[in-house]
Amino acid sequence: MLITYSGNVGPHYDKLPAGIVLATTGTTCEERLALQVIARQEVPIVVALPTGQSVRRLRPIEDLVPDWVRKPCSELVDDPRWEGKWIWHLPARLLTPQKARILLMLALSQSSSRNELEEIFQQY
Repeated sequence: MLITYSGNVGPHYDKLPAGIVLATTGTTCEERLALQVIARQEVPIVVALPTGQSVRRLRPIEDLVPDWVRKPCSELVDDPRWEGKWIWHLPARLLTPQKARILLMLALSQSSSRNELEEIFQQY
């Protein structure tokens, strides 16, 4: 489980994990880019708010980063990590980060397909 804090620069791994549960109330521009690098390597990232209240809407993968995501990050405007698909994180819905971690571990024991993981997180 990855817990973020204000001013964080995002995770860096020598060996990629099978999946990440991101416990956060928001991410910095640098974190968003670091997480995109990981997500583009087919590592599922599930976002959960520490309170268990979470984003319920699942967004589709987009061909380009949306302007409203990139615009506030003017200090990183030329960063090459903006290029490529924009992979939205899976919402944990109403699960706490701890419960989302357990569900992700169980789900990954069955499949690593994003579509199947989406179904599992929508079901529970």
